[in-house]
Amino acid sequence: MNPCMLPRMFTQYCWLDFDRIWVMASTKSRQKRCKNRISNGALYLESGLRNIRNWQEFNNCWGLSFDIGFGNYLETMESGQSWLKRTKGISNSIDDEVLFWKSKGIDTFTLQWQNYKTTGMSDAISIVTALGSTYSLSISQTPSSLHMNQQMISGPLGATNRKSVVTVLSSQVPNLLL
Repeated sequence: MNPCMLPRMFTQYCWLDFDRIWVMASTKSRQKRCKNRISNGALYLESGLRNIRNWQEFNNCWGLSFDIGFGNYLETMESGQSWLKRTKGISNSIDDEVLFWKSKGIDTFTLQWQNYKTTGMSDAISIVTALGSTYSLSISQTPSSLHMNQQMISGPLGATNRKSVVTVLSSQVPNLLL
């Protein structure tokens, strides 16, 4: 997945991490409802962060917003620093990642319903030759598209909009920790 697209997944995050230490729901009642959905990986920001393969690209797109919204706060405590370091250093195989998710009680990934866009997908395999050269072979590709004239957005803001608000607020309030 393109790291710049991570915040565009339409979900209401409940927790930053799979251990449910840092809550993210926008209200107490929402956080209470989250407890009924702990097996849904889409409710954890960690699920996307663990699968970023190019942190420099993510930082170019969302680094400031991520730092203001999460990173600066996490850096104030040892457990947060450790979690950030572990999360940014992950290079699990798919099988290992599945086992890790299952060990945390996460067995689904269901995004919130929306109709303002069609989510694109790109599926490829890597072929390694006998000489060790690796080639990527595209299996399928579905382009993403927006449907702003036909959408029915009536729910909360997606993460992309929240991160944009965080960046704007931080430029007006120095040393802001959210």
